[in-house]
Amino acid sequence: MENTESHSRDIRYILIGLDHDQSIKDWMIDKTKRMLSNRYKAIHMAEDMGVYPSKIHRFLKGMNVNDQFYQSWFEWYAKNK
Repeated sequence: MENTESHSRDIRYILIGLDHDQSIKDWMIDKTKRMLSNRYKAIHMAEDMGVYPSKIHRFLKGMNVNDQFYQSWFEWYAKNK
């Protein structure tokens, strides 16, 4: 007999509102900068995301980062928004 028990999942939805000429990356950079402060610095964010601090700095300067960074960023954002 097959187990038909349903498994609940923790699904989170993120609504992203972009200006006409704004990209997803621009939106992410803006959200990241707004969450940084004198107490919560990029190094703390990197630690929470499990990435090197240099990745955060590269991202904030608009430089290329890998797909794993974006995955880590959205996981971090969903937990902290």
